[in-house]
Amino acid sequence: MCGLLATAVLAVTLVIVQQQRRQQIEAHYLQLFMETGAVATATVARIAEQYLDAPQRNQIELFSLSETASDLAGSRGLTITGSGAQTPRNLEYIWASSDSRYRAADGSLRYDPGRTRILDELSSEIGRIIAAVNQDAALELAELGPQIEEVTRSIVRLLTRDRAADEAELAEMDDVFRVLYRRGRQQLAQVTSRHAGALPAVEGGSLAELGDDVLFYHPVAVFDRGNGEWYAGMIRFRRSAQPLYDQQLHQQRLQARLTLRTAAIGLVALWAALALVWALVQHKPLEVIRCRKKP
Repeated sequence: MCGLLATAVLAVTLVIVQQQRRQQIEAHYLQLFMETGAVATATVARIAEQYLDAPQRNQIELFSLSETASDLAGSRGLTITGSGAQTPRNLEYIWASSDSRYRAADGSLRYDPGRTRILDELSSEIGRIIAAVNQDAALELAELGPQIEEVTRSIVRLLTRDRAADEAELAEMDDVFRVLYRRGRQQLAQVTSRHAGALPAVEGGSLAELGDDVLFYHPVAVFDRGNGEWYAGMIRFRRSAQPLYDQQLHQQRLQARLTLRTAAIGLVALWAALALVWALVQHKPLEVIRCRKKP
């Protein structure tokens, strides 16, 4: 009876442990999928800042940049969008893409850079995102903007004097300008990160619930623009969760085998211990009787 009870307790414990481990593996791979997708879009967005202010002059650089996420598991391509060559800034046009929907198998383009408008699940939100990015950027840079303007005026004034004695002061002002400029870019990066995300939105769950098509997106803001219009474009990275989901299932199968092996070893050890205890209990009365018969 004790053996059956101990076996039942061991079985229930192993089931609970296995379920917890399974959930941990699911959470790990979901986090890995989301973090790598977010990092990829954020990295491309930071690099694209220097090109999207004048995309028509930087088409080669943008084209190369669109290839950077192709090595990630499940990658279906990255698309860089921005205002069109002759269109309002609140419209999104494709400037570069490695997405199979916009790139044929032979590498030929299925879009006209700066003239083909992108229409996807994010398009309906672009107007709201642009307004939010510009508004947040204006608030974030409210104090920094006047400082940069003051330093810029000082630099212009020193340059117009054309005096050798002003070289040291000019170098100092230039260093200050670089520091402020770098700070401004960092603050803009924080603003755009707050408006980055993924579709469908992920809240807990597992990779199995994401399906085969997830769109990561990250706005691009250019510090040089100003005038209340910081937004310059969007990075879209389309990705399938299936490859990482396959890895997750493989890891869960390995964990299940390990749990079964551990259970078998534990069960054998348990019954061996019970058998030993039973043997000791059965032999103890005989030893007592023998001791009593001695003179």
